Amino acid sequence: MFKSVIAAAALALSFTSATVAAEIKIVQNEALNSLAPAAQERLITAVKAASSRWIDAFNSGNAAAATAQYEADAVMTATPFGTFNGHEEIQPFWENLIAQGFDDVRYIEPSLTVVDENTAIVASNWKMNKASGIITNQTWVMQADGTAKLSVDEFAVTGE
Repeated sequence: MFKSVIAAAALALSFTSATVAAEIKIVQNEALNSLAPAAQERLITAVKAASSRWIDAFNSGNAAAATAQYEADAVMTATPFGTFNGHEEIQPFWENLIAQGFDDVRYIEPSLTVVDENTAIVASNWKMNKASGIITNQTWVMQADGTAKLSVDEFAVTGE
């Protein structure tokens, strides 16, 4: 019984993040159109996967895994809370929210805009169990290992 509850929870998390990745609208622009199809696919796939990993980590209460989706020197601006620089400031922010019972983050109508062959920006409205808001700029940057990490994360809490 316990194993089936865990399996059902894992499936629900996978479905949630997979759904978000599938729902990300790709914004057509000159930067996207200037890339070869393989380069487009590489960047878009990496950003969708990284975004899904962040959502899964946060929703499972794992602040360290959520923080691992940021570059070491990333800058996160969380309005009205302030600006947080690097893992050493970002992780405690997520740990505090998780400790207060925040979870079940869901993106609403997310969009992905390609900046160049190694950079894309995700924007979205979002909601969770105890808050809602807007992501204005999640700048994802390709890494040497083929994954994407957040270099900039700007979002605001606008409601409960």
